[in-house]
Amino acid sequence: MKIEKTFPNWFDLIARKHFNHRKVLMNTTLEAEKKVKSGASIFEAMTDQRKLKAIRYQFQPLLILLSLSKLCLPDRPSEIAHWVTNPSAWLKEKLRLQWKPMPSLSTWQTLIANHLDASEFDKKVCQYFQSLSSEQQQLLNLDGKVVCRAIAKETNKQLYLVALQASGNNPVVEQTALAKRKMKLVRQTACWKKPILFNKIVSGDAIFAQPELSQKAVEKGGEDLWKLRAKQGRIYDQAKNYFESQADK
Repeated sequence: MKIEKTFPNWFDLIARKHFNHRKVLMNTTLEAEKKVKSGASIFEAMTDQRKLKAIRYQFQPLLILLSLSKLCLPDRPSEIAHWVTNPSAWLKEKLRLQWKPMPSLSTWQTLIANHLDASEFDKKVCQYFQSLSSEQQQLLNLDGKVVCRAIAKETNKQLYLVALQASGNNPVVEQTALAKRKMKLVRQTACWKKPILFNKIVSGDAIFAQPELSQKAVEKGGEDLWKLRAKQGRIYDQAKNYFESQADK
């Protein structure tokens, strides 16, 4: 049984919804979405080997739900069955499902044990997400640096830089010297004046405590990803409490 091509791009679903175990907060631009191959299409080569009389749930949406679940950490059939029931109304709406009850534990056990090549499935999902690491969707990291044994001529003090680095081997894409280590960075950051942020995801930790930086990244056609750590105290607790309050929505 060939997989039907009637479901929306499920990567977009991942990108636009908070889940209990992993929160993905990203708004893809229209141009980026046009270039991203539909996640559902990666399963086109996989055939449904179940007997027709035993089919209650379509094959493709089962694979999509399985992929979403694995991305959000649940991996065992019991965990998957529990996970899909939490945002079930939202998933039914976005995947256009007519199911009344969501797949039960026995459905997932049978699918995974008897009707799915786990290695092939994982390989296809991995290949899809690797394909998203293109030039158009490159990840950049924004961070402040102290240059060892370097003195700024203007201040006669240690040289401070704010730098944009590409993921991978961390080559510097753009950097700007700062007059003071803790000064406001928006006007000082030359990279905001260039088109290199378009369709890029800019990640940063404490540096994004300055909301103007996040706003500038979005204004230039990019996205911002703020990495918070437990050692950041009150602001970490505020973010944690916020996402926990959104978990059941």
